[in-house]
Amino acid sequence: MRRKTLLALTLLSALASGPAPAGTSTATLTVRATVENGCTVAGDALDFGTYVSGQSRDATGHAQLEIHNCNGMQVTISVSGGNSGNPSGRYMTSSAGDQLNYQIYKSPGKQDPWVDPMNTAISGDPGIVDIYGVIPAGQTVAPGVYEDTLTVTVNFR
Repeated sequence: MRRKTLLALTLLSALASGPAPAGTSTATLTVRATVENGCTVAGDALDFGTYVSGQSRDATGHAQLEIHNCNGMQVTISVSGGNSGNPSGRYMTSSAGDQLNYQIYKSPGKQDPWVDPMNTAISGDPGIVDIYGVIPAGQTVAPGVYEDTLTVTVNFR
């Protein structure tokens, strides 16, 4: 009986300890994050509506830029010269190639033309930046749709 008990304990001990490790295996784990630019900019169209050739009053318009993910940041906003390539002398063109002069401003009242970059602190998300436009009176141009495309660049720190 004692022999059977000893044999049973030996077997139980062997089974409880399990098989001995046969080796080691390793693997790698990839860790990833996608980082996007902090600030993004979007804007609506600056639409002057109808301009009557030679009209005696300036035509005015207003648009807004929305600057997202920059709350509390200092940014510099630049606006290209569009068709003219010169921010001091902007013009829209018709499909026939006629030109209609205009200018954009940082504030209402034609006081601060947007020819140089503007430094500003963004408050809120989105931060709103106003653009004011003026087509000077007295321009005699052919009928048609006149357009320009401006590139807005936001540099942030």
